[in-house]
Amino acid sequence: MASERVLSLFLALLLFFLGLLAVALAAGWTIPLDYLENFLSGTNERWVLGLLGVFFVLVSFFLFRNTFRVKIPTQTEIINTSLGKIKITNSALEHMVTKVTREINGIKETKAIIKNTSGGIAIYIQVSLLPDINIPETTMMIQTKVKEYFGKVVGIGVEEVRVLVTKLSTDLKSRVE
Repeated sequence: MASERVLSLFLALLLFFLGLLAVALAAGWTIPLDYLENFLSGTNERWVLGLLGVFFVLVSFFLFRNTFRVKIPTQTEIINTSLGKIKITNSALEHMVTKVTREINGIKETKAIIKNTSGGIAIYIQVSLLPDINIPETTMMIQTKVKEYFGKVVGIGVEEVRVLVTKLSTDLKSRVE
């Protein structure tokens, strides 16, 4: 992910300077063309330019491949039957967490992250609560309801449910209950 950002930054800067050069050449500035002609007169310089061209072609292939690469969603195995495995995507599990937490009073927003573990799954939930809510009671209720729901509906063992309160919302426009 970081290498893609660095590469994108590098290419953006390169395109920026090439664009400035094209505008300057179109405006009549011929000094870069004279310098390029003198640069290409030597054999060593041609090698440098050739290697630079090969580098740019390889980078473009890398970017082209990443542009059209299909990302396989992360999956969790629910059960292994005689007919085959049954799996569910982690994004579906995250939506289920949002559904369960939406039923609890005082929760404004929820964001869940599911991690596969050796004994099942670990659920990390970030919540935004309404003001004047008992935080320990509400977070314990979130943990209990999520673990019960996943055991009953999905049949996955939940190793842990961590809740992080990210914000106490001052917005008084809550859901209609």
